[in-house]
Amino acid sequence: MYSKNSGRAPKGSVGIESFRGRLRIRLPRHLYDGKQKYLSTDLADTDINRRVVDAKAKLIESDIALERFDYTLAKYGKPKPPQLTVLEPLKPQSMTVIDIWERYAAHKLPGLKAKTQEKYDNLTRLYRKLGDLTIDEPLIVKQKLEQQQL
Repeated sequence: MYSKNSGRAPKGSVGIESFRGRLRIRLPRHLYDGKQKYLSTDLADTDINRRVVDAKAKLIESDIALERFDYTLAKYGKPKPPQLTVLEPLKPQSMTVIDIWERYAAHKLPGLKAKTQEKYDNLTRLYRKLGDLTIDEPLIVKQKLEQQQL
């Protein structure tokens, strides 16, 4: 990135610093009208993390050279966590006993023999007697079925 003879980076280059045990990228002053800007990485100062930050610094330098530098720094920062939204809980749709039975019977009807179809028709009449009773209260459904006579 810079000459090793002088020990200093050339003017206008991107630098890497360790600040309070964390690595940060120092941006050239000419990008922000002489004001010093840093891009914090929140990575500990280790060899592996230095390589990661060095790669990001090289990307920034190439973007500056190719005049496609993102002044908002969004391109170079750490990815933001996805925004969570609170949703209303879904209310379970309550079905009546007869609705469920009619769906089941309609599904089975094509393969039924005549005698079995008669039994299904008897059960349909029984379930219709329950009225609008839903499956949310299985004990009540059981009691009502026990009270009915075939």
